[in-house]
Amino acid sequence: MLGLTASLLFLMAGFVSAGPANLIQEIVISKNLNDGIDGVNIRVNVANDSAQAVQNPTITLWVRDNMQSDWKLIKEWSNHDAISPDHRLSHDYFANAEGTIEPEFLANNFEVKAEIWENGKLRDSFTKMHNQ
Repeated sequence: MLGLTASLLFLMAGFVSAGPANLIQEIVISKNLNDGIDGVNIRVNVANDSAQAVQNPTITLWVRDNMQSDWKLIKEWSNHDAISPDHRLSHDYFANAEGTIEPEFLANNFEVKAEIWENGKLRDSFTKMHNQ
């Protein structure tokens, strides 16, 4: 019984994180290529719910047209010195069919991924599939 209790405590301790986890709360994809407002908007919502600031963050946004293709970097934001504790922010990426639009967005299905890097180290990654 003591061994089981010790093992359970060890497993529970593995879920405690020293730094912020799940910084990327969601990715919202709005695609309208048919009804006169041709374009794609991708919003990356970030929240730092921890007691530690994320220093020198860089948020990257990637796209690919299927789960087998390579990721393609489409946007990078590095305009924050830190993401403070209890701070929330969002970044929007806009693509317009009349201007610049990645060919992956013209497909019915594509996948996007956002990452947060802190001082060159990956802190969080979030992937979302868009199916039309």
